[in-house]
Amino acid sequence: MEAFTTDVGQLVTAAITWIGKYVTVITENPLLLAFVVVSFVGLGVGLIRRLIRI
Repeated sequence: MEAFTTDVGQLVTAAITWIGKYVTVITENPLLLAFVVVSFVGLGVGLIRRLIRI
């Protein structure tokens, strides 16, 4: 069980490192940042519209 916990911990640590690298690349490139921001805004608007309909 201890080995499993260690492996899961290493996987989570690696995933956080990967996310950090992707965020760094996106924030350093204004064009990528614009597309990501527009996508999140569209997602937020869509979710709010669906919640209002319920």
